[in-house]
Amino acid sequence: VRIAQPYVPVVLPWQGSRDSFETKSPIELVPLVEQCVKIEGPIHQDRVIRAVVASFGIGRAGSRVRARVLSAIDAAVKNGSAELWESFLYTSGTGDPPVRESGGRAIHEIPPDEIVGCITAFLGIAFSISRDDLVIAVAREFGFDRTGSHVAARIRALIDWMIAEGHVVDVGGQTRLKSASPQ
Repeated sequence: VRIAQPYVPVVLPWQGSRDSFETKSPIELVPLVEQCVKIEGPIHQDRVIRAVVASFGIGRAGSRVRARVLSAIDAAVKNGSAELWESFLYTSGTGDPPVRESGGRAIHEIPPDEIVGCITAFLGIAFSISRDDLVIAVAREFGFDRTGSHVAARIRALIDWMIAEGHVVDVGGQTRLKSASPQ
């Protein structure tokens, strides 16, 4: 049973050259930020930056280019069209995000609540599993072929958080949802 849905990355329409980008104010870039959030949200702000600058044919965002897009992100948050939590942009008023394959996202570009959703869904199916096996299963669900140190550490930290918050329990080396524990 697959938990993760396919990930649909945003590809913005061509906006012109780097010179066109240089003439745009952050406010004029807000619709591009909004489009990124609408299509791909929740989305890490680095992915928004890459999508916006790519639409202007810019391969790498230097500090000035990055600052201009970050100002557009701030403007989108201020006008209420997006919400910012940690480094992730959400469409205003959305609930829990869907669990999606990584789709080329690095583990730090996957929102924590999306990973928590995957852990919860997997434990709902598996009932009880060792923490190491859970880390591997969640990594595979996101499409990571290898569970390297960054991937494992991120997932493990969220499992630990879920245990600390009382959503998940570890009984005899087996991790399960608290609601699935015997009373």
